[in-house]
Amino acid sequence: MAEEENPWKPLFWRRVDAINQRVRVVREDLAAVEQQLASRVDKLSVASRAGDKLLMEASRALGLAVCYMEAARLLARHRGGLIAQGRIPSRHGCVHDDDLAVRRALFYLRLAKARAEEACDALDRCRGHLGAVKMLLRHREAPAGVADHVDGERAYAVGDLEAARQLMVDTDAFISAALGDRSDVD
Repeated sequence: MAEEENPWKPLFWRRVDAINQRVRVVREDLAAVEQQLASRVDKLSVASRAGDKLLMEASRALGLAVCYMEAARLLARHRGGLIAQGRIPSRHGCVHDDDLAVRRALFYLRLAKARAEEACDALDRCRGHLGAVKMLLRHREAPAGVADHVDGERAYAVGDLEAARQLMVDTDAFISAALGDRSDVD
C-alpha cells in the first residue's frame, strides 16, 4: 500500500544507495592514490600518472554522487512528478513530507553534498599539483632548484589529497546517517 501511495520513495532510496556506492568507490580510489604518492621521487612520475587516472575516476564518481544527491532532493521535492504543480508547497525550500526518514535523509544529503563539492575542488587542486610534478620531472637536465619545486608541488598534492579524504569521511558519515532509519524501502 505504501508503494502505491508513494511510488517515488523506492526510487528515492535507490538514489541514496547509489550515492553510498559512489562514495565508497571514491574513498577506495583516494586511499590508493595516497599510497602511490608516498613513493620515492624517482618513481613519482609513474605513480603520478597512475594516481592521476585514479583521481580522475574518483572525481567522476564523486561528481555522479553529487548529481544523484540533487536528483534525490528533486525527486522528494516533486514527489516523483505526482504533484500537478510540479512541486510540493514548502516554506524556505523545505520538503514537507509525513515520512521522517525522507526528511532526515534530505537533511543529511544536503550536508553530504556540500562536503562532496568541497572534496571535488580538493581533488581538482591535487590533480593540478600532480600535473605540475609530471611537467617538472619530464625534463632530464633540469636546473638545480627544480627538485625543491617538485617537493613543494608534491607536498601541496598530498595536502589537497588529505583534505579530500577528510571531506570524504564527513560525506560518508552523512550518507550513512541519511541511510540510517528508512521506511517505504523496496
